[in-house]
Amino acid sequence: MASEEVVLQLLNSKCIPVLLYGLEACPLLKSDLSSVDFVIVRFLMKLFNTTNVDIINNCRQYFDVKLPSTLWSDRVRRFEKKFAECDNIFLQNFSLNSIAYI
Repeated sequence: MASEEVVLQLLNSKCIPVLLYGLEACPLLKSDLSSVDFVIVRFLMKLFNTTNVDIINNCRQYFDVKLPSTLWSDRVRRFEKKFAECDNIFLQNFSLNSIAYI
């Protein structure tokens, strides 16, 4: 049985990146971000055996576990910056706003 510190390190280094993979290229609604955050909050509730949100928030602060919605917004900014700096001729004529989502 691994300690909470080890489990949270694995969560931060392996699980959250997989959860967020490619989402910076997608327009997400607040409800979408809440759904992604819910996964992490529920995991923490099970790990710490509590349903008290205040306790979970304190644990997140103490162990430096950021919610995916916060990480997503940072990733979107980096993605848009790299996209704007790209020197590919096709991408220069293509804007993020013109992407058609199904």
